[in-house]
Amino acid sequence: MTLSYSGRLPKKIGFWHLQAAGWGFVILQDLLRLDPHERHNGIIILFIFMISLIGLGLSTLLRLYYRKFYQRNDSILKIFIVSALCSLVFMFVWQTLRDILALALSVDLSVSIFKLLDGVESFTGYLGYSTLMFWPPFLWSMLYFGIKFWLDLIEERERSDKALIFAKDAQLQMLRYQINPHFLFNTLNSIQALMYKDVELADKMLTHFSEFLRYTLKHNDQTYIPLDQEIEITSKYLSIEKIRFEERLDYQITVEEKIKKTNILCFLMQPFVENALKHGLNNRMNKLNVRIKVHSRGEDLLINIDNTGIWKATDNEDRLGITNVKNRLENAYPDNHKFNIFEQDNWVKVRIELNNQLA
Repeated sequence: MTLSYSGRLPKKIGFWHLQAAGWGFVILQDLLRLDPHERHNGIIILFIFMISLIGLGLSTLLRLYYRKFYQRNDSILKIFIVSALCSLVFMFVWQTLRDILALALSVDLSVSIFKLLDGVESFTGYLGYSTLMFWPPFLWSMLYFGIKFWLDLIEERERSDKALIFAKDAQLQMLRYQINPHFLFNTLNSIQALMYKDVELADKMLTHFSEFLRYTLKHNDQTYIPLDQEIEITSKYLSIEKIRFEERLDYQITVEEKIKKTNILCFLMQPFVENALKHGLNNRMNKLNVRIKVHSRGEDLLINIDNTGIWKATDNEDRLGITNVKNRLENAYPDNHKFNIFEQDNWVKVRIELNNQLA
């Protein structure tokens, strides 16, 4: 069985409302600039509408390209240069189609490429008119990116607020899950039993338990923490369970040195580790192996959490934990994460990829 999720947030931008309003304004402006006798000329009015519709179509194609090109971290200079180059292409195509349409409708234009080719119009005059036609697509491009920046800023602010709400709720759920009666009582009972058998081991377990609680409570109001602290919380939890289950539990944690100070979502790994112990140690004949590896790939952060056994998420608490992780990832790393759970060769494997988190 495979559980996959890749964060994608839908966007609702009133593009067509702005398109209709903008090109409607262009049509109205061209109509108002006509001479009184031209306003009754149906061919000229048709020409104005058709050339504006061509402009609308070209700007729609331009939008499709900009949507593929645009990245939130693009520099203003890069956007300016791309907009200028695209506007030049837009200008040439738009003006050429305009002149062809005028020729087809027998509309006399003061400046056209055909007059230039026939020697009626000077190149300087044609270049000057072309310069005037450059500005509409360029201003359209600047307006497009300006609106994108503005919408992204609003979306980022809303996402940040939502992420804080999710984080608070998630942390409360995680605290309830981490310090549930089973874990608490089992740990305390184990400490009590060890006090009569191995005082030193009981002291060690009590120390680990108190450190785990301290770490948990210390970060209960934080959304992100350094990776090494997230690993520390997980390690304390596993060390407590290792004392309890002894040879039945074996775990290994490997973290790439250079990424230890990278900030990640708090309590991101804990639910998967707990789920592994919860189900993996139910059968007393089995030995549970847990392997955690965190490393980098370019500017991406990869978290691998593997355990022997079969993937189970049958009760409400398990499903709530996975849904909670998906929601937190979606809000903390929109469009920049991948999350997969799958089984392979009697191992349950969790893969979390956080894109561009090391930039």
